Amino acid sequence: VAQLKPKEKREVACRLTWGEAWREDESAFAEFVSADGRSIRKPLIPNRLTIHKAGTLVMDGDLSDWPAKNRLPLWVLGSTAGEPRAALFAAWADEGLYVAADVSDSKASVPDPRSFWVGDCLEVFIDTRDDKRARSFEPGDHQFWLCPQVERQGVYVGQWKRKAEIPATKYDIPGIKAASRAKQGGYVMECLIPADLLNDFNPKPGSRIGLNLNLTVKGIQLDREVYWPSPKSEGAPDRPETWGSVGLAD
Repeated sequence: VAQLKPKEKREVACRLTWGEAWREDESAFAEFVSADGRSIRKPLIPNRLTIHKAGTLVMDGDLSDWPAKNRLPLWVLGSTAGEPRAALFAAWADEGLYVAADVSDSKASVPDPRSFWVGDCLEVFIDTRDDKRARSFEPGDHQFWLCPQVERQGVYVGQWKRKAEIPATKYDIPGIKAASRAKQGGYVMECLIPADLLNDFNPKPGSRIGLNLNLTVKGIQLDREVYWPSPKSEGAPDRPETWGSVGLAD
């Protein structure tokens, strides 16, 4: 970047091609080095990942049965303020999509789970077709929200209606297998989003789905949104084409 002046902002376009397979020891970043040797490094968040098939997972609030291959690499998580201080997990199965979160620096604050955006919450956006056309929500696009209810070790799960993808918003969906529990300075939460709530969900190795994860954290020290791959501020809830592309593998 030639002749960059103090306090000047300049966009530099770089074309990247992402693959779906990432090892735990891999990462991607952009680094700027000034003429006097000072440098700054920022992570690059890939919009493609692999999700592995679930083994035996029990929705009891204990994440020790989640293998490392089902945890999103920590470096792919974005945060709107400070470090993410959270781990996100995902796995697929014939019975649906499993998700989990291990969150530190959180009050586990949920004033009203129907107004999920004002408290701690994990939003899960799923496009079962991985359709990257620019469009509004259609059948096959889904927005679920999961609020930890640590006092009763449960999870409040709903599905938000955005357009014509479902007839009406679903509040406190019954029969969901899910659990949460408090931990020192935070909480853990896990849930199975059942296949009968996922329109056109036909999982098998080699197929792909669209996915966006947005974790709202009411922090003890710092409120933040932890996300993959796109934050809500960039319009992710209304733009399914911006969600990540996930390959399903054994």
